[in-house]
Amino acid sequence: MAIDPIEKKPLYHYHPGQKILSIGSYGCNLTCSFCQNHDLSFGSGKTYPVTPEEINKALERYHVNHMAFTYNEPLIQYEFVKDTFQYLKQHASYYTVLVTNGFIEESPLLALLPYTDAMNIDWKGPTSFYQTYCHGQLQPVQRAISQAFRQCHIEITYLVIPGCNDKDSDFIECRDFLASLSPLIPVHLNRYFPAYKMKNPPTSVSVLNKARELMMETLPYVYIGNIPIPGMSDTFCRHCHAKLIKRENYDIYYINMMEDRCRICGEKTDIVLGEKAC
Repeated sequence: MAIDPIEKKPLYHYHPGQKILSIGSYGCNLTCSFCQNHDLSFGSGKTYPVTPEEINKALERYHVNHMAFTYNEPLIQYEFVKDTFQYLKQHASYYTVLVTNGFIEESPLLALLPYTDAMNIDWKGPTSFYQTYCHGQLQPVQRAISQAFRQCHIEITYLVIPGCNDKDSDFIECRDFLASLSPLIPVHLNRYFPAYKMKNPPTSVSVLNKARELMMETLPYVYIGNIPIPGMSDTFCRHCHAKLIKRENYDIYYINMMEDRCRICGEKTDIVLGEKAC
């Protein structure tokens, strides 16, 4: 359990600058050989029980209005996640977030979405990548993205792994699917580092930049994470390209935003502002 910047989830277009109570445990429903968080996904160690009521009290104690299930895969604690989100919605005005791989059946997801305000969902690669490296499938994730898009705010994370899911066709498949829902869905292209069973070298900057160029042929909001590249985590107006938000180490600075519009051209931004905004 920790208090994080909401940008760390990562969520860039949902309540920028807010703090979020992050809670996780152990376990996952996939077995990705490259897992960047394998100590939690496949590990074990000291834990302690917590109830929805105690989570509510923690939010009150730390004066935080946002709560995320994250770190490991929250969907394997599905019943507890649902109970907690329901409790928070019934007893207070809290915002609920899931950071998930999106590998879930249709019915339980539809039952959870009414209590979920925002999600960051992994898109790991093409179907062959899921089968080879994750022992999963892409189609359920696509379905989950479609369902979540209709009911809450979503952003997508794509961990780019050299020689595995970094072909142009891999990025285009992801881009075209998201654009079919909305070109305004933010995408986070994250740099991979060797972890767990995978020893491939870290993703090069050139591959990340090429992936971003391909994505941005259709999607205007594509960010590069896990590596500090100037401007790659900033948000620009999709109409006049003025810088709207500058991000440095999870700190944010409103540059050309006036409420929910670009100060330069007046275009409405595609950012869900929280209570403490520009």
